[in-house]
Amino acid sequence: MGFVTFEKICESINHSSKTKNKREKLFDESTSAITIISAKDNELLYINEKAQRTLMPNLPFKKGIKCYEYFHNASFPCAECNMMDKNKIGKTSEVYYEKRKMHAKVQIAETTWEGKDALIEYLTDITQEKKLEIEKNRVLNLNNRLNMIIDNLPEGITVYEYTEDDKLIPIRISKSYSKMMGKTYEESLEQIKENAFFDMHPDDSKLMKRALFKIDKSKDYVLNKVIRYYNSKLNRYKYIQVHCLGIPNYDGEFNFLISHIDIDEKYRNEIELKRAQKI
Repeated sequence: MGFVTFEKICESINHSSKTKNKREKLFDESTSAITIISAKDNELLYINEKAQRTLMPNLPFKKGIKCYEYFHNASFPCAECNMMDKNKIGKTSEVYYEKRKMHAKVQIAETTWEGKDALIEYLTDITQEKKLEIEKNRVLNLNNRLNMIIDNLPEGITVYEYTEDDKLIPIRISKSYSKMMGKTYEESLEQIKENAFFDMHPDDSKLMKRALFKIDKSKDYVLNKVIRYYNSKLNRYKYIQVHCLGIPNYDGEFNFLISHIDIDEKYRNEIELKRAQKI
């Protein structure tokens, strides 16, 4: 089956050297449904094999039948007929056919068929493309809502892809994480792209690398630690409670989701209390 464009179909109708059999052979090679009706009285003049299989697989085409009789088993023309809508002639539109659960791209043009003024409809099934588009928009909206939730959590959130060569590639960081580090979102993202452990105290960074790398990536992984992170605004390290969840994905990838809770004041008070109790 070849790919035959709407323009080529229209050109073949207007090309006087094309015989009826050659034209219909070309039409039947099209992957789109082609319907031709009389512009005067809605007589169905021609449908190609694709239209027959897609739209009316159980009803053979009969010469002289009206399009509304054939397609809709009706006695009168449709009130909102796409083909008779002058505003749609020469344009491309999208139509949803509820009965067939089908999305279609429709192109309509004026033509002449066997000496009669006619209208040709070129209908391309785009149901799968529409489903993919709807799913893509659903996921996008879900991601937008998820990002909004993450950005408004009091905890700082970072999400990384853990690669086979033991690298952490940031997938998502929350604005609350950046604020916790005393930086702008852009600054934090740029720095952890270079080094996921950028804000950590060097000693804690070594401990985290030993804890995270070389793990069994076929299983879930949980880690809880208190880590010192550098706050640029305060110009000192703060104690942060880190909860790390490692999750293997179905596609073989492995992600780390890490939440950060600022416990600096509480933790320092506990240290001071312990020191005082020793005196």
